[in-house]
Amino acid sequence: TTHSLFLPTAALLLAATVWAQPAVDEPLIVATINGTDISQTEFEQAVYSVGRGSMYHGKPTEEAQYLEFRRNVMEQLVERRLLLDEAKRRGLQPDNSKIAESLAVYERRYASTERWKREGDQMLASLRDRFEDDDLLAKLEQEVREVDDPPISVLREFYAQNSQSFTEPKQDRVSVILLGQQPSAGAAAWQAARD
Repeated sequence: TTHSLFLPTAALLLAATVWAQPAVDEPLIVATINGTDISQTEFEQAVYSVGRGSMYHGKPTEEAQYLEFRRNVMEQLVERRLLLDEAKRRGLQPDNSKIAESLAVYERRYASTERWKREGDQMLASLRDRFEDDDLLAKLEQEVREVDDPPISVLREFYAQNSQSFTEPKQDRVSVILLGQQPSAGAAAWQAARD
C-alpha cells in the first residue's frame, strides 16, 4: 500500500515505548500474527505514539472517532508484522552499520539525562529492535518497487494464456466537422465552406 506503513518515528517510540509503564507479569494478548503476539501494552503504546503524532489536542471528541482510530492503529500493527514476516521470509538483513550510527546519535543526544543513565541499555535495545525492523521494511519496499521488466517471451506467453483480458468491445469512431457559416447564408456560401 502507499499509505504510511511504519507507525511512529523513533523519537515518539522513545517517549512511548521506553518511558511507558512497566509491563505486567502476564501481558494480555490482543492479536497473534503468524505465531507472534501483540500485547495490550504494545497496542496501547502504539495508540499513544500515533495519537501524539496526529492528534494535537488529545483524543478525538467523539467516541466513534476514537474507536475507529484505535482500529486503524491495530490494522497498522498487524500490517507491520506481516510485512516483517515477508522481509524475513525473503532473507533480508538489516544494515547493522547504519543502525549503529542511528543509535550513536540517540546516545549522544540523551546520554547526559538521568533517565538515560538509569535505563540507557534498555532504551538502546528497544531502539535497536525498532531500527532493525524499520530497515527491513525499507528494504522490502525497495525490493518490491524495483522489479525488472519481464522478458518479451514471458509477456507473450501470458498474453496468449489471458488474451480475453485484453479485448475491448467493438467501437465506432465518429468525427464531426463544423462549418463556420451563418444559417441564413446562401447556397454559394455554404458550398464555399464545404470546399
